Amino acid sequence: MSNEINLFGEIGRTADGSGITAQQVKTMIASADQTQPLIVHIDSPGGSVFDGLAIYEAFAKYPGPKKAIVESTAFSIASYIAMAFDEVEIAENGYLMIHEPYGGGDGTASELRRDAELLDKLDQSMVAAYAKKTGLSELEVRSHMKAETYYNATEAMSFGFVNSVSTKAVATRITPTASYQKKMPHRVFAALFGAGSSGDSVPEKETSMAEVNKPVAASVKQIKAAFPKMKADFVVRCLEQELPLESVATSAAEELMIENEALTSVVQSLEAELMQLKLLTEEAESVPATETETETVPLMMEDDEEELVAKATARGTLRPVARSKAKGSSFAGATAKWDAAIVACVAKAGSRQRAAIMANKQNPGLREQMLAECKAKR
Repeated sequence: MSNEINLFGEIGRTADGSGITAQQVKTMIASADQTQPLIVHIDSPGGSVFDGLAIYEAFAKYPGPKKAIVESTAFSIASYIAMAFDEVEIAENGYLMIHEPYGGGDGTASELRRDAELLDKLDQSMVAAYAKKTGLSELEVRSHMKAETYYNATEAMSFGFVNSVSTKAVATRITPTASYQKKMPHRVFAALFGAGSSGDSVPEKETSMAEVNKPVAASVKQIKAAFPKMKADFVVRCLEQELPLESVATSAAEELMIENEALTSVVQSLEAELMQLKLLTEEAESVPATETETETVPLMMEDDEEELVAKATARGTLRPVARSKAKGSSFAGATAKWDAAIVACVAKAGSRQRAAIMANKQNPGLREQMLAECKAKR
């Protein structure tokens, strides 16, 4: 025969005396037959981190088989307590939430420092317990805790916080408050308490089972905490699509893959362009200097050719080429031939500048004839 303990309500001492203290739990465990299985039912919004730590340790030391059943909720320190069990089951409409521990209160500086040290120790204990149960890394667990993450039954199972999901839906025993409505994602609040955004009660039929089990959309805070390097437009898209945190992770991976492919394409394009420029430079350097070019003069096309002739003549760098008196002179139509050569090379060279280099190389002397013809026409 199994022993059963109910953790229904807040963890720790409360003003009305309804809370569950560590001492009460230890007393119940001590009175149980520890050779028999232990089953603990949980429906709690959390509470005292210090009582929660002591309760976790008490359950972890139980010598016999032990199972926790999350009936609707295991928030905050209550979810940490559930990690002490060999097996954890959650109701199909249940929720689990993890976050960083926090405390409050008055005291001296030394007292507050002591409390902070205790919170640090508890934080590490919680991270270790969640990581051990789920198989997630401590870094991943810390990211989820920092984001204050809520998991529905399917998500809790997917991440490894629970071992099974029951087919039974259980109504929560938690009383809805304005504080819960403010802190909880709207969909979680509506699923648990059947309330609209205003907090007013709505007919039960408006909350279907499909809506109850629908994955909880990740908040801006959760997305930024889990994926701090993703751009703002990515966060906006996730919010518009109401993606749960698990789907956000998938989308982030796809986004990074697309960016990597785009960067690879850009690099390949730049490498190809660099190679083309290198080949063009080598080709230009291989063109022999002509007699008309005793100093470096850039190649020019069309309207710039006449200006080149005028400048070369003024400097005395253009050596006149004797024109034949015969009607069939080879200089006749040199300009037209030069233009035709340029046109023929443009398609292959890709630009008129490169075409001029190619045409000059393929038609030795033609450019000089064209320049001389231009000068003669003046």
